[in-house]
Amino acid sequence: MQQSHNARSPIVFDAEITNEAFSGYRALSAQTVASYKMLGRNAPDDAFPLAPLLASLNDPLLKAGALIKPIPGYTDVIVHGQKDGFAWLLDASAPQLQKSWLFLNQRTLANYVKSSGYNGGSIRLISCNTGACDAVAAQNFANKMNVEVLAPTDTVWIHPSGRLSVGETQYFNTGEWVSFFPKRPWE
Repeated sequence: MQQSHNARSPIVFDAEITNEAFSGYRALSAQTVASYKMLGRNAPDDAFPLAPLLASLNDPLLKAGALIKPIPGYTDVIVHGQKDGFAWLLDASAPQLQKSWLFLNQRTLANYVKSSGYNGGSIRLISCNTGACDAVAAQNFANKMNVEVLAPTDTVWIHPSGRLSVGETQYFNTGEWVSFFPKRPWE
C-alpha cells in the first residue's frame, strides 16, 4: 500500500552529530538549527522531517535540496550519488583535490533514512547516476528498503525554481527517472 507523505523541510546533518544520527539520535545540534534559520525554515522540535538530506553546512546541495518540490506518494532522499553507492561531502569549502567525502553503501543510507522519521512508501532518490543502466546503487537501496525507488539515470540538476532535470548538462533533459523494485537474491 502506497502512503502519501506531507512535504517537509529536509534534514541537515553536520559532522558533529553524524555518528549519533546513524544510531537513532533524535536531537538537532545548534549548527543544524542555525542552518534551518539560514534557509528561512523552522527546525523541528523533536523529530526529523521526512525528506532526509545528507549534506554538510557548506555543501551547495544543502541550499539546492531545500528548493526541490516534492511529488505526491514519494519521500525524497537527497544525497550525492554514483553508480555503485552514495557519498557525503564533508567539507565543500576545501580545494577540489582536497575535498573530504564519506562514502556510504545502501545499508548505511537505509539505516539513516529509517532513523530520520521515514514511515514507509515509495522513495524518490535524488542522487546522481544511481539509476543508470549499469548502476547498482538504486537497486541495492530498493532491496534494502523493500520499497519502490525512483532514481535518475544521469546527473540531477536542481534549478532555482525547484524543478529537477536529468542529463549531462542542465540545459537538456536527456536522462530519465527509472523505478526500481525490491528483488530477492535469487531473482
